[in-house]
Amino acid sequence: MKKPLLPITLTILLALGAGIVTFLVIAGANERAMADQESATILVTQDAVPEGMTLRAARDEGLITETTIPADLRPATALGPINQVNPTLVALAEIPAGQTVMEASVGTA
Repeated sequence: MKKPLLPITLTILLALGAGIVTFLVIAGANERAMADQESATILVTQDAVPEGMTLRAARDEGLITETTIPADLRPATALGPINQVNPTLVALAEIPAGQTVMEASVGTA
């Protein structure tokens, strides 16, 4: 029995087209979500930051990164980007990986 080649080919092409369109819509979702909102930069640990390490040293070693989030989701005491005011602040205790760096977790040496 001969199978109809045209309907199978059209079905495959339609499925591929739908997949591509879905990918393109989802890929831009984050940008569209952030477009109408104010954003805030916070510090997030990528790996544990040892007690006594400065913010600048932790950033230079890749232990801390700056992450942009919607401003209304920013914790009130989360530290913002490392600048001229706070690079010499040190971790008062070890800050675990994956944590937002809070004001209470850093201080002066």
